[in-house]
Amino acid sequence: MVLETTSSRDGEIKLTVDQMLGKLARWIRLMGYDVYYPSGTVPDDEIITKSRSEGRIIITRDYGMYQKYPMSIFEPYDDINDQLRDFIAHFSSRMKDRFMRCPVCNGRLVKLRSKIPEYLRNHRDVYICTGCHKMYWKGSHYRRIYRKIENLRPKGE
Repeated sequence: MVLETTSSRDGEIKLTVDQMLGKLARWIRLMGYDVYYPSGTVPDDEIITKSRSEGRIIITRDYGMYQKYPMSIFEPYDDINDQLRDFIAHFSSRMKDRFMRCPVCNGRLVKLRSKIPEYLRNHRDVYICTGCHKMYWKGSHYRRIYRKIENLRPKGE
């Protein structure tokens, strides 16, 4: 089932991923999506209220939360590869701007044009997170992540 929505105020798909799916939240951020991932113990009603006010779709393993919020997807799988396949089945046509969000804090990544640290001078594209200021570059790790995402997509897309 493909969930069709552009419920956020600016037309961008925004997601909430519950505390049971932290690894999935990081991967979805790498795919370019705005993902709210509550830290610590945040009550379901608070997560739902925030998601509703921001026009977010909730991806959850909590069946009770899934039943309370109509714009939610229940994630039945334990394995990250199965979770990613399920996510791609819902949102595959929307995958764009990959690697433009920080997997740690959800901040936007912007290309660093000056003051590149010496240890990164050999890399052509260096990015910095607007939130936590962590730096990223397209090295071998990037290529492995990209290949994994591509290999999980259905053939012919």
